[in-house]
Amino acid sequence: MAETKKSVAKKSENKKPTGYNGLAVGGFVCSLVGLFSGVGFLVGLILSGMGLSQTSKTGQEGRGMALAGVIIGAIGTGLTVLCGVLIAIFIVAVASSANVIDRATDTFHSKCTYEHQYDKSKHKYNYELVCE
Repeated sequence: MAETKKSVAKKSENKKPTGYNGLAVGGFVCSLVGLFSGVGFLVGLILSGMGLSQTSKTGQEGRGMALAGVIIGAIGTGLTVLCGVLIAIFIVAVASSANVIDRATDTFHSKCTYEHQYDKSKHKYNYELVCE
């Protein structure tokens, strides 16, 4: 009787998990969702990496999906970070150029004035820019 329990235990230990790895499938799906929505790349990358590791250890199905999820997730995460950096650079550039324009117009207004005179014969104002 003791031998039967041991042989059953050994058989269940050697048994390979069946079906697709859940992390591999979930990571692939999250990466695909990230393609269409821009959100989910990082989660897809992490889950796919974990699924890839598990499929290598257990021999479970889903290695291709996990690998695709890692690739899509890595590229998507990289592009998202790159876009964020470019947007930040753009915002800083616009803010600093606005400051330069503001200082230039302050200098112009402090040194230059418009003078105008009304010409009665032509019924219009004549404007002249006078700078120091």
